[in-house]
Amino acid sequence: MNLMSEPRTEDKDIEAPLPPEADVTAEAGEGNVKEERGSPIAAAQWIKESIEEIKFGSDTIALTMDLPSGARIGTQNLLKAIEIVLRQYFVKIPPDIASQIMAGEQDVFNFVAPAKERHLKPRQVEINTMPGISTLTIRGCEPVDGDNGFVKLYFDYQVQPGRLLPDGSMDFREVNRFPQASKDQLVIRIYEPSSGSEGTDVMGFPIRAKAGQPATVKIGEGFYSRDDIDADTSRRIWDYFAEKAGIIICDFEGSAAPENLRKISIKNEIKVKDIDFNTGNFKGSNELRCKADLVVEGDIRGCFAVVIDGSLMVQGGVEGETVDATGPVVVGFARNFIRSGSDMEVGSARKATLIAKKRLRIKREISEGVVKADVVVVEPEGSNEILLGKSEIEANQIVASRINVRNKVEIEIGRRLFQLYSQLKAQERDLASEIERKKEALKNRGAVFGQKMKLAQSILPQEDQTLVPVLKQFATMILLGSVGIEKLKSKMAELEGKIGFDLQILIKQLKLMLEIQEELSLLKEKIGLLGEQISNTEKTIDDLSVEMTGKMTASGQIILRCNGYEKKITPSDVKGKPFQITMKYDSTKGPLFTLDKE
Repeated sequence: MNLMSEPRTEDKDIEAPLPPEADVTAEAGEGNVKEERGSPIAAAQWIKESIEEIKFGSDTIALTMDLPSGARIGTQNLLKAIEIVLRQYFVKIPPDIASQIMAGEQDVFNFVAPAKERHLKPRQVEINTMPGISTLTIRGCEPVDGDNGFVKLYFDYQVQPGRLLPDGSMDFREVNRFPQASKDQLVIRIYEPSSGSEGTDVMGFPIRAKAGQPATVKIGEGFYSRDDIDADTSRRIWDYFAEKAGIIICDFEGSAAPENLRKISIKNEIKVKDIDFNTGNFKGSNELRCKADLVVEGDIRGCFAVVIDGSLMVQGGVEGETVDATGPVVVGFARNFIRSGSDMEVGSARKATLIAKKRLRIKREISEGVVKADVVVVEPEGSNEILLGKSEIEANQIVASRINVRNKVEIEIGRRLFQLYSQLKAQERDLASEIERKKEALKNRGAVFGQKMKLAQSILPQEDQTLVPVLKQFATMILLGSVGIEKLKSKMAELEGKIGFDLQILIKQLKLMLEIQEELSLLKEKIGLLGEQISNTEKTIDDLSVEMTGKMTASGQIILRCNGYEKKITPSDVKGKPFQITMKYDSTKGPLFTLDKE
């Protein structure tokens, strides 16, 4: 029998006799009183003896009891008997239902009985006085166990995972098999388990729920976390982001699925041996991409590109097609195109193009190459001098010591800086011209307003004449730009609410003036920001400099260029002696070159 959802439907004798009078006793007041046949206490005892229960573990979740006929024992006795039974379960019959039972109504009465604790769900009580199926039912509610914690992954975890070598390094062919993360990328979200919700037994007491289990995943190195509440599930979540770009290392128990993830970490530095076609497989793409700091313990060789979101250190040589890294680059030997979004350090370079956003240092030799950076440092390390063959150097500052110039070396100082400065000044001139045009347009619009104001004064009724000075003052405020645009707009809205139809032509002119003044304000703001950029660029130009010391062979030559000026230093200038070349930039005189010989 399902007492939770179905009423009792089996046949029963509603005239079944109550227990014999001699056997029916009950507590009444302070002592035992013999109750007459059909009394409320005897009826209550009879009701309780018919109880049938449904259990949830050791807790009673629902119960049903038979009710005697109100026609036999009297509706008043029936009501009191039900009240006696329900009192045991801390339930009180609502007054309206009690009145209906007392009146002998035959119906199914349902009401809610609160639980003993406020956070618990209430109980459902049903009193059925219909002939043949008279029952009393109390239903609690089962607890809802908590949900287990789980994870969501925000990367392609089904990528065939690569394997690290026993020493922690990686075979080149494995790099593209690892999922990769960018800096600050959300990688994994962990949902905490829920505690579930307690149930309510028939007495109104709680039935404890079983809390969910946390996700069994261990977070390794390379992450930072933030916690929050998920709007959809109302559960606490932990988001883990990549501290730096790197390779995602996953440990799955079984198939590659979020529920099988047991450990995750980000390897921010990976090591590989040589990178070439003999040790790797590009699968149709001549490009290796890696979101991590990469250490190559050998060489990079072959006609393919290496693109690194991070730093790059190559202990051997680089003779590939292109190497592009967002972070610092350190290379022993270069014979290709290398670009760094930060600093670069190269031992020797031949037929190479080296570009660094910040500082670029060469330690042994450069020939037949191109070097571009903000600051270029040419200083020997591990030898007495640095060999400079045919090469082109472009920088804002150059520091070179103990160099041996063997071929023509062309040096361009501040080229991009002067180009930027020229562009900024052109933009400044254009904005200044536009500002003057807007000022003239505003002045002309103000003149039109003045004409229409005079015309309005001659035809306006007396009651509108008082608004004329207000409109004049507002027009003056717009023309002078002495008040902020937002305040002017607010004032305009106020005036529109006060002005009648006769003055709308003036309001229209004021709006046109305000539009021009707003455009003028934006232009002035732009030219102000542009002026700051120009000032910063001028300061950088003032810092342009060259300091070079060394010697020159008979085939050597240095050509220094700066903003259209050129200085050539030939063997006949230095006469075989050690030299020192300096250049400082003067904003009024241009570059000032000096050559000293020992």
